[in-house]
Amino acid sequence: PKAYDDDAEFWKDLPIRSFTVTDMKWHDGELFVSGLSNQDFASSLWRTGYPFGKDARMTSLEMFHTTHNQIETRAPIMAFDFATLDGKPYLIAAYTCTPLVTIPMSDLKDGAHVRGKTVAELGYANTPADMVNVQRMENGKPTEYLMLINIERSSNFIAAASIAAATAKPGLNSFVPFGQVTGVEAMHMPYAGVTRLDNQSDKLFVALRNEVTTGRAQLVSYDKNLNMRITDFVSEYLFPDYVYDDAQRQSMKPVQDMMKRLEGVENRITE
Repeated sequence: PKAYDDDAEFWKDLPIRSFTVTDMKWHDGELFVSGLSNQDFASSLWRTGYPFGKDARMTSLEMFHTTHNQIETRAPIMAFDFATLDGKPYLIAAYTCTPLVTIPMSDLKDGAHVRGKTVAELGYANTPADMVNVQRMENGKPTEYLMLINIERSSNFIAAASIAAATAKPGLNSFVPFGQVTGVEAMHMPYAGVTRLDNQSDKLFVALRNEVTTGRAQLVSYDKNLNMRITDFVSEYLFPDYVYDDAQRQSMKPVQDMMKRLEGVENRITE
């Protein structure tokens, strides 16, 4: 409802209406949809139970964009997911160019207008492609992370605890110079060409990607701990006469052998 219904466009081949839906996630029995409405505060988030169409609700959103140095009400969320911060549920949103924003789930009420809290700036000239909540076992306890997949930049792997610490502060409300990354601790991950990501299992991601060297569209799996695919690389280890030293046999070779089995190239395992 309330989508753009005219022929307005951003560029000559990019209709505004194509941003009616920018991301969607199923969460706790509801479908959440981000995108643009035809309202003055165009950045919107819809939520509806199932069967679809019943009890549909819409919230309009705004946030402070640090590198643009202004409050923005129309630029839509490009990717989002959910996390528990200090025991409370939040929606975590990423916008183009790349502010990271937290919004309490309790604020997402029908007809409400909400300002999210900008907790990080992750780099200009970038479009977020997807965001996934990840659970890892660390010291025997499940630990929550968020993986943000980017189109123009490497992916960001961010601990929910870091986002929670930033959310507990006033938030970013002043200009952040172009090129500066601030607000949360984010590890960079090598997911070049990935456009969509989701949890396949406790150990694996499933990814839709445009393979960088060939341009082919692929549906592939990634190990969540290694965050890479060994078959993407040609290196010294591939030569048939390569000999692992003792240290490599204890640490590196078992990992490489595991990845070869996972990716269906067991025949390349050497002694």
